[in-house]
Amino acid sequence: MDEIATLRSEVEALTTKLAALEARLPPPAKPVTVADLAIVGQTYANRPLQPCPGFIMPTDKELTVLCLRVRKHWPVLNNLNGLIDPNGAINSELANATGDIRAAEYLRQMRLAFIGLTYFKRTPDPDHRRYITHWIEETQIVLADMGKRCEELRFAPFVCAAIMHGDIAYTALNLDGQPLSLGLSKDVGAEAKDAWKRVLDRGPADPVGRVNHAPSRHDQIPVRITQGV
Repeated sequence: MDEIATLRSEVEALTTKLAALEARLPPPAKPVTVADLAIVGQTYANRPLQPCPGFIMPTDKELTVLCLRVRKHWPVLNNLNGLIDPNGAINSELANATGDIRAAEYLRQMRLAFIGLTYFKRTPDPDHRRYITHWIEETQIVLADMGKRCEELRFAPFVCAAIMHGDIAYTALNLDGQPLSLGLSKDVGAEAKDAWKRVLDRGPADPVGRVNHAPSRHDQIPVRITQGV
């Protein structure tokens, strides 16, 4: 009987200690809601896209002028009918659209690409190890992280945005309207600056070096990012 009483006493003591420990545990985390993602009065899903901190963004009017300057310099980027995706297919929603609608879509994609490209470092020479699809994909990831879902960036507006920046080295455009290499890096290089002002004043910079032998868009895999809020 004494052993049973002793065991009961030990069980009661352990139960008391366990209750005390449980009382010190933090409350369980509550599920994250859209309201919890509010940022300066706006939710993550609808907050405006912002360039990299410290980057001086051109106005919408300046963006349009920059776009026109680059497309005048490189007429191959003027294909509003194409808005061609990486595997050569035409966006079905734009195939029968009016010229004004296609032009507006071109400018929309160009602006998104221009903002996304502010988050990458600039290198003096084009990176011949990575094809243009790599940087389209990386830019789409940046946009998805800012809550822009299902964005598809076509070659023409993306390349136009890269040249508009004025500090992104690029090799000469091929017949498809894409440079085969861009001077970008995720880790090493110079920060994006307001070199677009030079493009606004004097036009786009010339391409760097000779064309390498990266595959054409017909041989590359289409990239789509569907993640986002």
